[in-house]
Amino acid sequence: MRIYRNLRFSRPLFLLPSALGALVLGGCATAPLGPTIAVMPAPGMPFEQFQAIDASCRQFAQQQAAPYQGGASNSGVTSAALATGIGAAAGALIGGNSQGAGVGAGLGLLAGSAGGAGSYGDTQGSAQRAYNIAYQQCMYSRGAQVPGYAADSAPAGSPKPPAGRDKRPKRAVRSRPLWLKFLLGAVLLGVAGVLALVFAVVMLYPRLPALSELTDYRPDLPLRVYSAEGTLIGEFGVQRRTVVPFEQIPLQVREAFLAAEDSQFYEHGAVDWTGVFRAALADLMHGAAVQGASTITMQVARDFYLSPQKTPLRKFTEALMAYKIEHELSKNQILERYLNQVYLGQRAYGVAAAAQV
Repeated sequence: MRIYRNLRFSRPLFLLPSALGALVLGGCATAPLGPTIAVMPAPGMPFEQFQAIDASCRQFAQQQAAPYQGGASNSGVTSAALATGIGAAAGALIGGNSQGAGVGAGLGLLAGSAGGAGSYGDTQGSAQRAYNIAYQQCMYSRGAQVPGYAADSAPAGSPKPPAGRDKRPKRAVRSRPLWLKFLLGAVLLGVAGVLALVFAVVMLYPRLPALSELTDYRPDLPLRVYSAEGTLIGEFGVQRRTVVPFEQIPLQVREAFLAAEDSQFYEHGAVDWTGVFRAALADLMHGAAVQGASTITMQVARDFYLSPQKTPLRKFTEALMAYKIEHELSKNQILERYLNQVYLGQRAYGVAAAAQV
C-alpha cells in the first residue's frame, strides 16, 4: 500500500516561513547606505554650502558602493532561490501534490533567506567601507573638515572624487574570491538539503504504519486436506507457504541468502550505506540501474508494507521503515520473516515451500 497518499498540509505552514523569509530578503534588498564618520563644515563655510557638498558627496559615494551593494542583494536572493527550489522539490516528493511543494518552498525560502542574510551581511560590509572611503575623500577634497583624515594618509583603494585638490590613483576595494563564493554556495545548498531531509523525516516518520503485521506474524496459508491417516491429499490456495521457525531453517540456507542478498546484514543498522554508495557508483558508470542496494530489512519493509513501484519517495519510505523494523525486531526475527515471506517462483513463498516444488 502507498502510505503517503494521506499526507496533507495546511496553508499557514507555508505562509509563516514564506513571510519570515520575505522579511529577511526585504531587509537585504532595501538596507540603505550612509556615512558612519563625523564630518564638519570648515571654518567660515556657510551651512547651506556644507549641505550641498554633503548631498553631492553622498551621491558620489553611493555610486562607488553600488556594485558591492548589488552583489550583496544578489547573493541573498540567489541563496534563497536555490533553497526555495530544493524545498519545493522535497515538499512535492513527500506530499505528492502542490500543497507539499508549497510547504517545502516556504521552509526552503526561510532557510535560504537566513543563509543569504549571512552572505549579504559580509558583502554589505564591503559596500559600506567603499561608501565611507569615497564620502570621506570627497568631503575632504571639497573643503570640509574630516577629523583624523589627511591627504597623505588616505586608505588604499580610495576612489577618485568628482572634483577637488587631492587626486590619488583609484584602487578597487577587495571583494570575496570566486572560489570562496562557490564554497559558500555549496555550504548553503548543503544546509538547505539537510533541512529538506529533516523536514521529510519529521513529516513522514509519524505516518509510517504499525508493525503488528511483523511482530504478530500470521501469513496467509493454503487450505490443506489430509486423510484420516494424516496423509496430505490436496492443497488449495494462491500461495504455497509453510512457515518454519528460525531455528529449523538450515544454517547453509541462511548463509546462502545472506551471501547473495545482504552479506553485512548483522553489521549494519537497517541501511548499508557502503552498499548504497557502491550501487550509486556502478549505476553512474553504466548509465542505468544495474545494481541494487536494498538490505534484507528494506526488502522486508517493501514486501510487507510498500508497493513495488520504483520511485524516490518509495525508496526513502523503505529506508525509514527499515529503521523502524530494526528498532522493534531482532536480526534473527527479521531474517525469519524474510525467509518465510520471500517469493521464489511457482507460487512458492518462503524457503520451505520452495523446497517442496
